Amino acid sequence: MFETPITVVGNIVNDPQGRRVGDQEVIKFRVASNSRRRTADGKWEPGNSLFVTVNCWGKLVTGVGAALRKGDPVIVVGHVYTSEYEDRDGNRRSNLEMRAASVGPRSWPTSSRSCAATAPAS
Repeated sequence: MFETPITVVGNIVNDPQGRRVGDQEVIKFRVASNSRRRTADGKWEPGNSLFVTVNCWGKLVTGVGAALRKGDPVIVVGHVYTSEYEDRDGNRRSNLEMRAASVGPRSWPTSSRSCAATAPAS
C-alpha cells in the first residue's frame, strides 16, 4: 500500500476523543492548518484552511490523551489518506485523514501537562 507522508502544523479544533477498536485504543481529533499570504501592498491576509482528522494508535494514545486539548497548537507527522462514505442523503463524500507517527506541541507548554507524544519506530 502506498502511503503519503505529511507534516501538518496547526491547531486542534476539538478535544481528542478515545475509543476502542477491537483490542486496540485509538484517539481521534481534528487539526486546522491556516495559511496566510502577502498582498501586493505588503499586508497579510488569510489564505486557505486545511482540516485533517488525525488518528493516534499505540503509545500515542496515552501521550496525546494526557497532553493535548482543543485549541492547542501542534505539529503532527504521519501518513495521509482519504476515507469515503455516504451521507444521509446518499451522496458520496470523502474526508482527509492521517495516521499519526508523532504528535507534539508547536511551542513550549505553559501548563504542567506533558508536552509530546511519539510512537516507537516499527
